[in-house]
Amino acid sequence: MNYESEKVLSDYILMHFGEHDQRMPWGIGKLAALDFPLQTVSYFTQKRVALSLDLGCAVGASAFHLSKTSAKVIGIDFSKLFIDTANQLKENGEIDYRYQEEGSNFTPTTAKIPEGSVAANVSFAVGDAMNLPEGFKGFDRAHAANLICRLPDPMMLLDRLPSLVKQGGELVLATPFSWSEEF
Repeated sequence: MNYESEKVLSDYILMHFGEHDQRMPWGIGKLAALDFPLQTVSYFTQKRVALSLDLGCAVGASAFHLSKTSAKVIGIDFSKLFIDTANQLKENGEIDYRYQEEGSNFTPTTAKIPEGSVAANVSFAVGDAMNLPEGFKGFDRAHAANLICRLPDPMMLLDRLPSLVKQGGELVLATPFSWSEEF
């Protein structure tokens, strides 16, 4: 999957920040599948922590949700386009984009950071989840959603987890287990 394309970017912004009726306009389907970034972050306790890591943060919704209970959040993604978009959201609080309804029909809308987020507590950077800097360790929370099945060697990340998450810290791994040949 080309994560640097405008189409994929639009899809991810919609998935992370779109309204329910934009993502599920047909009135059928499981609404519980929506708000994936919030749903995965909700597995953490609500206690305040100093430092959280969001690996594979995409366009940043889960990192913004983590900022509600974290003094500092670092969001890392392999896609420069995703990180640039997350940084624009951080700076402006919102971003205009278009999402595809069907065929060649696109609808303009605006994505806004989640209410209650503390954008100043979030930083975003391009990075490789399998090759994180040695200084990345001792996080109070680590979040990796929709990531593990997209890594060429998931064990590299899994082997690194004990140093990433401090003792007594919290870890949330969430995956659709797509295991695409592409990854």
